[in-house]
Amino acid sequence: MKTQEFAYYLQGYFEINGSDNIISTRMANVLDNKLKKLETAQTDAPQLLEFVGMVKGLLPLLKSESTTNDMRATLSKQIGDQLNNAFVHAIDPSYAGDQNQFNQTHSGGKKPTTDLEPGMRC
Repeated sequence: MKTQEFAYYLQGYFEINGSDNIISTRMANVLDNKLKKLETAQTDAPQLLEFVGMVKGLLPLLKSESTTNDMRATLSKQIGDQLNNAFVHAIDPSYAGDQNQFNQTHSGGKKPTTDLEPGMRC
């Protein structure tokens, strides 16, 4: 799995879980396994590499059974915010099309200009 594919994978997790975007202990272990197999390249966008580094740094807390739900929610929100940043600044610009349309679609709480729910990317 490459860094951009990892971003899409995690975005899919957030989309499937809807408003309950909390990364569980089980999911943190899944992410840890995926990150251990992640292929990075010199051509990866800096925002994607920073995002992956941040997720790796937060995984020990998310994997811990003693992490409270409030802390888990805070950490999950931080990851979601950085994931949005990676899409806005690295992934979306790699595609041809109206970047303003992409940004509005992925704005996270603002009304999108398409039939997609807020935050949906794929």
